[in-house]
Amino acid sequence: MPTVEPITAVMIGAGERGKDVYGRYAINHPAALRFVAVAEPQADRRQAFARQHHIPPERCVEDWPPLLAQMPLAQAAFICTQDQFHEQPALAALERGYHVLLEKPMATTADACRQLVASAERQGRQLQICHVLRYSRFFQ
Repeated sequence: MPTVEPITAVMIGAGERGKDVYGRYAINHPAALRFVAVAEPQADRRQAFARQHHIPPERCVEDWPPLLAQMPLAQAAFICTQDQFHEQPALAALERGYHVLLEKPMATTADACRQLVASAERQGRQLQICHVLRYSRFFQ
């Protein structure tokens, strides 16, 4: 049986969703997902995420622009910033050739949502929006 390598990803925003949900998934499923870089403005969160995922210091940054200015480091970018900061890193990641997993809401305006979809289509990249509670009893 052929060996399947895990999906590699960069984390942009290592707060509750990034660190505690997707980060934990990667820790519990190392054959499926591996984080190789992190951008997070809060040093304690950034350092904790880096320790948990064995990310070297040169791949740990305060903000996403220097991370995405590099050659793509992974296959995917997880955008888990605060809602009002989703659009720009997601567009930059798509333009750099990353597939993007984007926390909801995908953007704060309809025009920005259309721009994200157009960019994903133009780049031939997947843009997936997380609606992780959609099927929970609370929202049903």
